[in-house]
Amino acid sequence: MRIPVTLIALLLTSSVHAAEPAAAADPWAQVRFLIGTWRGIAAGEPGEGTVKRTYEFAMNNRFIHERNVSTYPPQEQNKQGEVHEH
Repeated sequence: MRIPVTLIALLLTSSVHAAEPAAAADPWAQVRFLIGTWRGIAAGEPGEGTVKRTYEFAMNNRFIHERNVSTYPPQEQNKQGEVHEH
């Protein structure tokens, strides 16, 4: 029984493509849109103020580091004002 050369070539080509590793999926794909700096308005028990939140990759993209600063200026219900950082 003789196997056609084109069949052998086809089998060899398909086995080479099957051996290539698949590209790794992006583990951050669903939250990547958060990366950057966000600003907005804060409202709560200390009154009304502003908020700045930053998300950035850390430790060789293994973690996302979040920083938040909420600033409440002095106002009628909060004479001292407040700054919250975390």
